[in-house]
Amino acid sequence: MALAGCLPAYRGYDREKKRAKVELLGSLDQWHEPTKDLLGKFSEAEKVELAAHQATRRAADHARQTQAEVDRLCQKLADARKEAEALRKHTLSDEQKLQIVTAISRAKDSLFGNLA
Repeated sequence: MALAGCLPAYRGYDREKKRAKVELLGSLDQWHEPTKDLLGKFSEAEKVELAAHQATRRAADHARQTQAEVDRLCQKLADARKEAEALRKHTLSDEQKLQIVTAISRAKDSLFGNLA
């Protein structure tokens, strides 16, 4: 059974025609759930296969999205490091230093929880 686009289903072999019997069940966008009508055409094994495929795809999508967010955060932290290096040229007040340390602490807590 194909898992995105057209959904042909193998329905045995026709010895007389010397070819597989294939039934076109319908079509399915990979980002949407199949309709009840379409699911009604699936065998139990095909429903299990589709559910497993969708779970695998969701997990891969989640991993890809998480990695993209980590990459974006790392880039922003690298930019922040460059900004911090630029600030070394200036004399900061105690209030400004506290403001920076507080922002760093909040970011750490957001990422890793309170590690006290």
